[in-house]
Amino acid sequence: MDRWTEAIQSILDRAPTRARPLSSIVEDLSAAGMPTAGRQDWILKRISELPEVFLVISDQRVPWVPWPSSKPEHLPGPPLPALDRDPWVVSRAKLTAGFGSGEEAVRRIREGLQALGAGVDSGSQGSVGRWIRANREGERACRAIQSGKAGPF
Repeated sequence: MDRWTEAIQSILDRAPTRARPLSSIVEDLSAAGMPTAGRQDWILKRISELPEVFLVISDQRVPWVPWPSSKPEHLPGPPLPALDRDPWVVSRAKLTAGFGSGEEAVRRIREGLQALGAGVDSGSQGSVGRWIRANREGERACRAIQSGKAGPF
């Protein structure tokens, strides 16, 4: 493996669910001293060329369903959540067995999200959206388990 692949794999291994949006991977690469300025497209191309190592889940919206970046002031209710349009990158590396029930639970969540990601129809908004939602819930569960504060979510 080259240094880019190793660095990206290391970032994903530290992520609770071994999946991250591309922009957050690029930020972490930059923080690690890798030259990333203006190279996000190149990094995505590089990741996409390694389908046995990484899975790329594209979060593309159809043009007639634009996502607002902020809520107009005249609309009631809470502010709209920030919506990222980043492609997500999932590690396909084999998971090792966990030690103890907490690590095993985290491994099973990661394994399930990895399998679910492999079946995502990237052309379907609903399929991608469900996977992103499942991944966010998996992140919360993994963080709670790892911190020892697992309980009702």
